[in-house]
Amino acid sequence: MPKMFQSIGMRKQYKAQLVLFYWKKIVGKDIAANTRPIRISFTTLLISAKSSAWANNLMMMKLEIISKINSFIGDTLIKDIRFCSYRESEAAAEVEELPDGPDLGRLLHKVNLCEQERKIVTEKCSEIKDEALRSRLERLYQKQLQKEKLEKQYEYHSCRRCSTLCAKEKEYCTSCERVLRQEKETKIREILLSKPWARYSDIYEQLPCSREMVNRQRIRVLQRLAATVAPNDTKSLEARTLVMLYRSLPPDQLNEENITKALHRLRNDMMWPKTFKKKSGTVWQKQPLSAVVKK
Repeated sequence: MPKMFQSIGMRKQYKAQLVLFYWKKIVGKDIAANTRPIRISFTTLLISAKSSAWANNLMMMKLEIISKINSFIGDTLIKDIRFCSYRESEAAAEVEELPDGPDLGRLLHKVNLCEQERKIVTEKCSEIKDEALRSRLERLYQKQLQKEKLEKQYEYHSCRRCSTLCAKEKEYCTSCERVLRQEKETKIREILLSKPWARYSDIYEQLPCSREMVNRQRIRVLQRLAATVAPNDTKSLEARTLVMLYRSLPPDQLNEENITKALHRLRNDMMWPKTFKKKSGTVWQKQPLSAVVKK
C-alpha cells in the first residue's frame, strides 16, 4: 500500500493518516487519553487537549513528541505542533473545504481511461489480498488518473518545485507557494535583525519582495523585541535595536534624546486602542502600527 500511494502522489496524506490512526501507540496511553490529534496541515499538527494544564505540559514536550512522530513514520512529516480546546477542535472538524469552480465530480465522470491505464491500475493493486480493499483502492487510483488527465486537459503543468500539477497561470502549486513565502519572510527577518536600520529599498536589493511583506515582518520583529525591553531602558543593545527598527536610523545617528522619544512613541502606538475619545466627545482615529513604521 505505501508503494501504491506513493505512485499516485498521496504518500504524505497516507503518512498523515497513519499518525492519526496510531496516535496512542506513538505518544502512549496517558497522553492519548487526554489529547486528540485533529489534522496535519503544512507540517503542523493540530492537537486538542482536555485542559490548559495538559496543553502546557505538552508544549514543554513538543520537541519530544515531534521526534517520536517522525521516528515512527520514518520521515520529517511534522515540524511544529499547535494546541486547541476540545470545543474548538469539534468546530474545526465540522469545517469542510468547498470545491472551487465547476463540479469536479461531473467533470471526472466524463474522463475515460484507456485499456492500458486500467491495466496499470489492476497491476498496482494486484498484491492486495483483501478483495473489498483492493476494489476500493482501484477506484481511488482510477479517480487519481482521471484527475491528472482532467488537469492536463485544462493545461495544468508541473510545479517548478515539485511534481504536483498546478494551474497554467501559476508557476508553483499552493503548497510550494506557501513554503517559498515563508522562506522569504524568514530571510527578511534575518536581514532586519542583522541590519535593523535597513529600509525597504535596501532589503529589495538583496531580496526582491513587496513593501507590504517587509512592513509585516518589521512589525513582527518589533513586537517580539519590544516585549524584552524594560520601560525605562534606553541604553541596552535591545533598546537601540528597537529604535533602529522602528525609525530606520543607522547607529551613528542614535543619541539618548531620539532613543527616548522613539521608544515613548513606539509604546504609545502599540498600547493605545484604534479609537479613543477626548473629553469633548470627539472621536480620534488612531493609526495602526503599520502606518507609523517609517518606510
